[in-house]
Amino acid sequence: MTYDYSTLENTGLSLITKFGRDVVLKRIAEGVYNPNTGAISGNSEVNETIKAVFTNFKDNQIDGSIVLRGDRLVLMSAKDITPPQTNDMIGGFKIVGITHVQTGDTPILYKLQVRK
Repeated sequence: MTYDYSTLENTGLSLITKFGRDVVLKRIAEGVYNPNTGAISGNSEVNETIKAVFTNFKDNQIDGSIVLRGDRLVLMSAKDITPPQTNDMIGGFKIVGITHVQTGDTPILYKLQVRK
């Protein structure tokens, strides 16, 4: 018997929708490298407005190497979005780390470590 994880997914989405704020998730798809010119051409930018919750890391989580002072923790629902990647931008912050919260094969939430 399998469990329907859509209830957890919908709960995460509703809480982030209720308590989150609108932010732009900016993805930059790199173009193609041209060996003749040494340049990359054809970059494209995709912007998606999503709801997210921004919070701070706890003092005991800031280690000065992986988590720096000023880094923020962003929670966003995984429902109906393209998964974020490192180096994407969200709300003016660069994504430097991503943790997937999932049950089985169903992603529920993304926890993003972001930095100015």
